[in-house]
Amino acid sequence: MVTRIQSGKVHAHRFRPLLESEAVGGAPIVGEVPLDQFTVLSPDVELNAERNAVVEADGAPLSRFGARLRATIAKLRAISPGQVPLGLVRALEAASADDEYNIRQLAQTQISRTGSGTMYGALLRLHSPVVEPSMINGRILAQTQAAMAGEEHAPVVRAVDAEVLRLPRLLVDSADQVRHQADEARRLLSLDLYKYQGSDDREFIDDLILKGVKEPPLVVPFHLDAGESGSGWLLKAVDGARRTTASQMILHSLTGRDARFAMRHWSDGRGKLEIRDMTAADVLLARRLLTFEESSLTGLFPMASGHTARDQERQDQWRQTIAVRSPAIRAAHRVRTYFAFVVLDVEAFGGATFPHPAWQVVNDAVRQRHMPRAAAKQWAANDVWTLYAIDLIEEFASRGIIDEVERAALLNPRAVDFADVTPVSPERPYRNRLAAIAHLAALACTGDTVDITNQVLAENQERRHSHGRGQIVGAQARLLLGLHDDATGASISSTITSMCKDKVFYRLDLHPGATTWANLIGSSPEDLLAGAIDDLVQRYVQKPADRAEVGPFGPHQRALGFLGGLALAANPRLLEQDEHLTRTGRGGRGGRASTIGRHEPAVLLRHMMSSDEGLRQLAEIVRATTLAVPRVPADADGALTETRLRTDFLPELGRSATDVRSVPHEDTGQDPRVAWLMMSDKLEELVDGLTEHVAQMRGHEFDDRVVGPALELEGLPAEVVDPLKPKVNELAEFLADASAFWRIARRRTTSVGDPE
Repeated sequence: MVTRIQSGKVHAHRFRPLLESEAVGGAPIVGEVPLDQFTVLSPDVELNAERNAVVEADGAPLSRFGARLRATIAKLRAISPGQVPLGLVRALEAASADDEYNIRQLAQTQISRTGSGTMYGALLRLHSPVVEPSMINGRILAQTQAAMAGEEHAPVVRAVDAEVLRLPRLLVDSADQVRHQADEARRLLSLDLYKYQGSDDREFIDDLILKGVKEPPLVVPFHLDAGESGSGWLLKAVDGARRTTASQMILHSLTGRDARFAMRHWSDGRGKLEIRDMTAADVLLARRLLTFEESSLTGLFPMASGHTARDQERQDQWRQTIAVRSPAIRAAHRVRTYFAFVVLDVEAFGGATFPHPAWQVVNDAVRQRHMPRAAAKQWAANDVWTLYAIDLIEEFASRGIIDEVERAALLNPRAVDFADVTPVSPERPYRNRLAAIAHLAALACTGDTVDITNQVLAENQERRHSHGRGQIVGAQARLLLGLHDDATGASISSTITSMCKDKVFYRLDLHPGATTWANLIGSSPEDLLAGAIDDLVQRYVQKPADRAEVGPFGPHQRALGFLGGLALAANPRLLEQDEHLTRTGRGGRGGRASTIGRHEPAVLLRHMMSSDEGLRQLAEIVRATTLAVPRVPADADGALTETRLRTDFLPELGRSATDVRSVPHEDTGQDPRVAWLMMSDKLEELVDGLTEHVAQMRGHEFDDRVVGPALELEGLPAEVVDPLKPKVNELAEFLADASAFWRIARRRTTSVGDPE
């Protein structure tokens, strides 16, 4: 990692500013901030105890800074100093890089307001190695979530409020979970920082080396609670995680020593981790580690330990003789410490009713500082919308709309796989992955819970629209399918977004009956198909206005259509053949020369839901996708690919979606009830038109002065009407007989049971 050459210079990943400085004998270069703006003193390896301080539970008194800190927190929270957790005080004692300066800052606490409340804190100078980048927010969270797919550790933890202080509490599984997620996030960030490839990252690192951390991070103490597996306080940079991580990495490169101490005290030295608070002994150990003894940088600190005139003279001499010739030493001091706004207390605005007020205020602050459009480095769209999805799922959980097991399944990639497993259990709330995605879509895009989705969109300054709600579902579905960073994932996300914003699925207010398709997503393909055929028969229970708005579809048809669309978009075997459902029908096949219909996916699904053949094909697609080993869906005519289905059900390119040719039906495959409905549908249209025509004719007053309208409404000649009369009478007799047979069959079913 770090190599020492004969001249004593350190080359750490060949950082450009260090090379430029070495080229001129180690002298400062243009843009380099002088060291007199940074603290260069070695950390005090002793606790400067407060005078007459009592010995605490961990066997040592508080330092002067620790005593002032505890008094400040107690005053802000209006509690006694003894109620302030000792672990929180010890964590900040270990992180304090200048006790005297920080004591003065505690005397003048500052406030920072968010959309839901006020944060009280102080601008303190901290050691960057003792602050842990946040594991609950940031662009890297979505990537970490995807990287941990299928692992035993849950990728997203739950935030609530601490019990005594108005600060957040993280509900975690274990120390291993916390450490593993932090390591995974660090690994993902290191791809940019250590390989040193992208120009943005290169400029970012160079700027830190030359100027240090210019904008103070927002540091919040979190109480990590793993139940019986331990608990403890940890300082986390909820804004500035990237700056904190980069500072630690640069310091590690320059010194050749570990520069990450926030969770070091969890280890028992034998490979076992347990979450616990820092003790006085842990504080002293952290301070010794912060001196970087036996590091690759000789003379890292001046031989001074105070602020006397003699100490100042030694510091000046060190700067002029050692630091001036070592760009690595100067860079190490710029990233070793930084100013941070440390939150000590949180207060939600009066009248606010949040399930967890302290976390709500902190999370609002995170949102304000992490607005993608305002970020220095532009966020990837899939990271942005996945974070919105995480916010939404957490909101559903906090309101009791979903339980903890459902929350974990919707957040953890691969927690529920494609294979259909029934019955569902408390450990596995969804029968397959399609049902999990459909449940999220139903919550985010339909019914009363749409207001919650709109709230999340508004808080993130996004337009409250069906397209935005669909994007949230599409982004999380992409992650649940394990395709977060894959180009195919973008195609699937776009397809699901398009499905979610179609009225046939999200306008539940226009759907007939009390049962909605969202209530049926846990049903088997066979049950959905049987119900969908019945829906097809009973479709005329809808009002004409509803038919015009969302089509003549019942809940089983819609549920089978949505699940079938998901399956057609995500079937692994169809993905391999590049024949999965896409938004435009191109999917990489045929280019602009292709003539298959490029209508939205919901248009294809509408046509498939309108015939018994299409419904049977949808059921087959769901069934083939949810097998233990998914296969290509197929019927008697071959594979059910996107190309074939669009060719069969949609007009060719350039033709209207209403100009769709009739789908051929085999006599053996068509439900007889559907055949009668097709004919009665046409008859109903003719009767409606004739009735309107007759009404106009009867209401017209014939007048010689208006010959035109009279000619248009002349009616039907006798030679046309007379042959129709007996046929109409026969039809009336048939309808009476059919109705009687139906009542008889209904009584048999009720008294004897359904026939096999």
